[in-house]
Amino acid sequence: MRLRDLGLFYMRMVAKRTYEKLERATHDPLAHNIRFLLSRLKENVNTEIGKRYHFKDIDSIEKFKAAAPLSIYDDYSEAIDRMKKGESNLLTRKKPKCYAQTSGSVGNPKLIPVASEGVAIIMQYEFLAQHCLAPLYKSGGSGHGRRILIISYMDVKTLPCGLKAGDIGGMTAYKAKRIFNTMFTTPACSVFANQLHDFFYVHVRFALTERDLPCIGAEYMTEVFEFINYLIANKAILFDDIEKGTINGDIKMPAGIRAALLKRIRPQPELARELRGIFKTEDYRGILKKVWPKLTAISAIGSAAFQPYTERVQMYAGDEVAFFHLAYAASEGQLGVVTEVNSTKYVLLPHLMFYEFIPTAEMDKPDPQTLTLDQVELGQEYEIVITNFSGFYRYRINDVVKVVGFWNKTPQVCFSYRKNQLINMAAEKTTYAQLEAAVSECSKALGCPITEFAVFPDLRVGKGHYTLLIETENPALKRDPERVAEVLHQKLCEANPDISFAQDEGLLGMTEVVFLQPQTFALYRDLQVMRGASRNQAKPLRLIDTPEKERFFFALVDKE
Repeated sequence: MRLRDLGLFYMRMVAKRTYEKLERATHDPLAHNIRFLLSRLKENVNTEIGKRYHFKDIDSIEKFKAAAPLSIYDDYSEAIDRMKKGESNLLTRKKPKCYAQTSGSVGNPKLIPVASEGVAIIMQYEFLAQHCLAPLYKSGGSGHGRRILIISYMDVKTLPCGLKAGDIGGMTAYKAKRIFNTMFTTPACSVFANQLHDFFYVHVRFALTERDLPCIGAEYMTEVFEFINYLIANKAILFDDIEKGTINGDIKMPAGIRAALLKRIRPQPELARELRGIFKTEDYRGILKKVWPKLTAISAIGSAAFQPYTERVQMYAGDEVAFFHLAYAASEGQLGVVTEVNSTKYVLLPHLMFYEFIPTAEMDKPDPQTLTLDQVELGQEYEIVITNFSGFYRYRINDVVKVVGFWNKTPQVCFSYRKNQLINMAAEKTTYAQLEAAVSECSKALGCPITEFAVFPDLRVGKGHYTLLIETENPALKRDPERVAEVLHQKLCEANPDISFAQDEGLLGMTEVVFLQPQTFALYRDLQVMRGASRNQAKPLRLIDTPEKERFFFALVDKE
């Protein structure tokens, strides 16, 4: 049996077992959740934190809540600093496998210890995703045609204790380095080079040569969106290189990577001719199915703040391509997973993490009430609290979720917003979900998609108001910013009536709109990557909340 076939067999077996465990756990979620909690406490009785909170005396959820306070990252930072230098038995008995660097979407990036179980869970649920996607592939299953996985191993560093630290997705992919080329289109010599080079050129260049591509995968939909934009913007160079079997000299790439890639390519004039024919039109609706006729799925997190990118990718993909929104995950662990395509409902994993829920009315209290899995109510929003494999106990990750259903007997949730990312100038408390909804409705009303945008709580002159910074592909929209601002303000008030109330009370002014130069947001993401952020964690920027961001974006206002 070939290495590829062995890999696929192993993947399917792991996916089957993972699904069976999930199915069993979700029929009796509270029992599995209690079992997980007590097992973690028993295992870590003799750790520094276990002795502090007397884990040996805890045999129930009630005693756990009474003994261990709710926590935030700062409660663990001193222990993590010691762990990075080699100390052990602080948060868990087992040593971490690696450290995940957060995206920094709330505050500065942090390092989160990742247990060996945490790495295994990511792999298991990635395989489960493949298992769920396999029936979609018209060619008969995920074994027919390699996928593209838009991922980077850049900026992974080694800590003094000898462990790796970086984006957890890239480090998990690294564990499959030996068989990477059998599963994915982008050569491993580029993905795992850990050297700065033209990231998207290599992904697009090699994906174009695989016309049987069944699936495009990434961590977030922003990466899929940028992948498509790169293809459209650089098609002439890409097609010329495919025709000649070359890599354009203007492509930024270290000599070693260039030489390794050149060994893998050959002139393909017929393919280049076909691609040029496909791209003769400037109407790119459904273009992905024309380039890759067997494409049946796009696999990436595309809900909540990513929804505008998902909508644009759907336009490029067409109605025949299904979307699989992967997982509800954070650097602290995998919290939930979707169980069907085209769904953003995440079923929680009661056998792999202990959950508590703070009702939104309690969030700002000094000692808020917490509920368990069996106590949450359909349609209600909660701040989620976790206890995980890595030694975070009753940890507030600042996410607010909404219970939108039940799978078997386990809650399904949708992400609502980050608690620390409310826009609040006059007690209106606008969430990102409300902002996203308002911009989406504005786009529909104006008949023009607004994909890239951010809000600036504008207190510079006069009455405080919302200023929306927007990129658009429609030049006509730019000619009437007052009309755009009027519609956007109306949609904001519909999404959050407290904005209208604050305006009536004289506390907020009318919303303003300014248009940005093309590719402003892409340039900002590139600069963040150059400064050390992981490209895999390229989450949408929605709030201009620092002087640095304010200077950057207002310097790139389109004045034409």
